[in-house]
Amino acid sequence: MVHHPPVNSGIAVMDAMKLTDAGAFGDLIGAHPNVERILCGHLHRSMHLRWRGTLVSVSSSTVEQLQLAFDRHAPLGTIAEPPGFHLHYDDPTHGLVSHAVPMGNFAGPYIVR
Repeated sequence: MVHHPPVNSGIAVMDAMKLTDAGAFGDLIGAHPNVERILCGHLHRSMHLRWRGTLVSVSSSTVEQLQLAFDRHAPLGTIAEPPGFHLHYDDPTHGLVSHAVPMGNFAGPYIVR
């Protein structure tokens, strides 16, 4: 688990603040194929990608989310999307299963038959 993602997200302002020495960290991860996943925060958006032989999983924020803007000149802005988090379940058969869980009061559950 690291706070700053070691990869670019496409959000220029946040990419400028990615993990320091991400290349060296990537070399370490690449040398250990048993690394299941790299869990990160900081981005205030959920994002997943394969990197250096493993999966990078960035959780959404428990407060506001960042505007998803791929324009490199876009200002840093927040958007009123629901806060959330990732819940990880270690399944004995399949390994780490991750759920994106939005936070809030939602109607239900409605039982499906």
